[in-house]
Amino acid sequence: MTTKYSLKSAIEALILASPEPLSTSKIVGYAVKNKEDVNKKQILSILSELEREYSDRGIKLVEAASGWKFNTNSAYSDFIACLWPDKHPKFSKA
Repeated sequence: MTTKYSLKSAIEALILASPEPLSTSKIVGYAVKNKEDVNKKQILSILSELEREYSDRGIKLVEAASGWKFNTNSAYSDFIACLWPDKHPKFSKA
């Protein structure tokens, strides 16, 4: 690869910046559009590598039905729950 960045880091940034999950085909398309000489097998290999690297961190790379995305690691759900304090429903006085 002759570009200024690694393809693995570029894919990582692409998934993180995307407002929605990205399919493997879309990731391949973006790589080819940016003049990368890659195929689906190479992209899948990079995605698997990223998935392994993030497996024991605060965030995880997961493949959902709609594509690849980053999620928080459920092991830390109690810790991050403070971001969403319990709200009691408000009932109207009818």
